[in-house]
Amino acid sequence: LREDWESREFGRTLSVEDRLRSDQTCVLRGLSRRVRQTVERRAREERMLGMAFVSCSPCGRSGKDALTRGGVRRGVLREGEYRARARVGNSQRVSVVTKPQVVSPGDAPKRKTRGTGRAAEVHTDGDALHDEPHHVALCAATAAFAGLNAVLVAIALFSGVASPIAVSLALLAGYCFADFGTGVYHWSVDNYGSRSTPVFGYQIDAFQGHHKSPWTITERDTFNNLHRACVPVLPVLVFMFAAGSVIPPSARAFLTLFLGAVVACQEIHKWAHMVAPPKLAVAFQNAGLLLSRREHGQHHNSPFEGNYCIVSGWCNSFLDRFEFFRRLEVFFFRRVGTEPIAWQLDPAIKEAALA
Repeated sequence: LREDWESREFGRTLSVEDRLRSDQTCVLRGLSRRVRQTVERRAREERMLGMAFVSCSPCGRSGKDALTRGGVRRGVLREGEYRARARVGNSQRVSVVTKPQVVSPGDAPKRKTRGTGRAAEVHTDGDALHDEPHHVALCAATAAFAGLNAVLVAIALFSGVASPIAVSLALLAGYCFADFGTGVYHWSVDNYGSRSTPVFGYQIDAFQGHHKSPWTITERDTFNNLHRACVPVLPVLVFMFAAGSVIPPSARAFLTLFLGAVVACQEIHKWAHMVAPPKLAVAFQNAGLLLSRREHGQHHNSPFEGNYCIVSGWCNSFLDRFEFFRRLEVFFFRRVGTEPIAWQLDPAIKEAALA
């Protein structure tokens, strides 16, 4: 399609240098309306996620040149060319040439997660992106006590003390409640408070800063990303294990999965921003068990007023359909007088909520 358009518009097929000098919008202008809308839609989706539409590698090397619903397909780029392809229907494709990204071999990243070409931005004072020994120790202790509580549940099941149906329902409820709980917490720190807020100021600043540079989370190391949630969760897991048989197996199963999902939610959140998350994470995303890029991308659109749940995303459609968060905002506004940030970004949301 591109070459046909070039022949009609310029009377010849453009060289690589001409294409690299061409503006992307100029190339898109000559394509069919359906193809152009598809390319622009995918570009908007990637901007919502804080990622670039084009993911490419230095010229002459194998790189990612196709962003599709299922992930990133690999292809070989001709020397000097950088292109992105969008699938249209079942067969048509369009290539859009963009400016090259010059990367020396020594500057190449160890892992390709986002493809934006933008540097990570840390908005909170004292924050860092790399793992520290105490991060690893905290996460390891949390995982250990979560595992010990899971062992107690398994012992109760095999000994006949607990009902498999009751434990299964407790696990399902724990996972759903974790999704709901992370949504409520996410909504609260996105809309209220600041860095100076007691106790929660750091988290509030980090979540609100995340909207300014959402790609930064993909550069966080795993233990760095998880350790803060371990601080309140670890004492609860230790108490549950020490309590022994005082806690019923179903309640232990519910709390263990709930707390484990709360700790893991930030890593699940990170996977929902990555261009190429781990294969197992992609499998769970495609199965609907983890928050997907498409689901979370709907949140990253100003004024950030919905799709707050960040474990499985199961609760998002229900909560947004019944305007759960709008009702909470009206409740607090009428009693405290504080407007959420979503209202400040879009006054129309305030008018609709108060109506």
